[in-house]
Amino acid sequence: MKKKIIKLFAEGKLSLTEASNTAGISAGEMMDKLRESGINSKIALEELKNTLNNSLRFIK
Repeated sequence: MKKKIIKLFAEGKLSLTEASNTAGISAGEMMDKLRESGINSKIALEELKNTLNNSLRFIK
Protein backbone atom coordinates (compact mmCIF):
# COMPACT_ATOMS: atom_id res chain seq x y z
CA MET A 1 0.00 0.00 0.00
CA LYS A 2 2.72 2.51 0.95
CA LYS A 3 4.57 1.84 -2.31
CA LYS A 4 1.45 2.82 -4.25
CA ILE A 5 1.07 5.96 -2.14
CA ILE A 6 4.71 6.88 -2.76
CA LYS A 7 4.20 6.33 -6.49
CA LEU A 8 1.12 8.57 -6.50
CA PHE A 9 3.06 11.25 -4.61
CA ALA A 10 5.96 11.02 -7.06
CA GLU A 11 3.51 11.43 -9.94
CA GLY A 12 2.10 14.55 -8.30
CA LYS A 13 -1.30 12.93 -7.74
CA LEU A 14 -1.08 13.23 -3.94
CA SER A 15 0.27 16.01 -1.78
CA LEU A 16 2.51 15.23 1.17
CA THR A 17 -0.43 15.71 3.52
CA GLU A 18 -2.69 13.47 1.46
CA ALA A 19 -0.01 10.80 1.16
CA SER A 20 0.77 10.79 4.87
CA ASN A 21 -2.91 10.76 5.85
CA THR A 22 -3.64 7.92 3.44
CA ALA A 23 -0.69 5.93 4.78
CA GLY A 24 -1.71 6.66 8.37
CA ILE A 25 1.66 8.18 9.29
CA SER A 26 2.93 11.65 10.09
CA ALA A 27 4.23 13.98 7.39
CA GLY A 28 7.75 13.58 8.81
CA GLU A 29 7.51 9.81 8.61
CA MET A 30 6.24 10.10 5.03
CA MET A 31 9.22 12.26 4.16
CA ASP A 32 11.47 9.54 5.57
CA LYS A 33 9.68 6.95 3.41
CA LEU A 34 10.08 9.18 0.37
CA ARG A 35 13.82 9.56 1.01
CA GLU A 36 14.17 5.80 1.52
CA SER A 37 12.45 5.32 -1.85
CA GLY A 38 14.79 7.75 -3.58
CA ILE A 39 12.13 10.42 -4.08
CA ASN A 40 13.49 13.96 -4.05
CA SER A 41 11.87 15.47 -0.99
CA LYS A 42 12.64 19.13 -1.77
CA ILE A 43 9.06 19.64 -2.90
CA ALA A 44 7.80 17.67 0.09
CA LEU A 45 9.87 19.85 2.42
CA GLU A 46 8.39 23.03 0.97
CA GLU A 47 4.91 21.59 1.29
CA LEU A 48 5.60 20.57 4.88
CA LYS A 49 6.73 24.11 5.70
CA ASN A 50 3.55 25.50 4.18
CA THR A 51 1.42 22.99 6.08
CA LEU A 52 3.11 23.87 9.36
CA ASN A 53 2.74 27.58 8.75
CA ASN A 54 -0.95 27.14 7.95
CA SER A 55 -1.43 25.05 11.08
CA LEU A 56 0.31 27.64 13.25
CA ARG A 57 -2.16 30.28 12.10
CA PHE A 58 -4.97 28.25 13.64
CA ILE A 59 -3.11 27.84 16.92
CA LYS A 60 -2.38 31.55 17.41
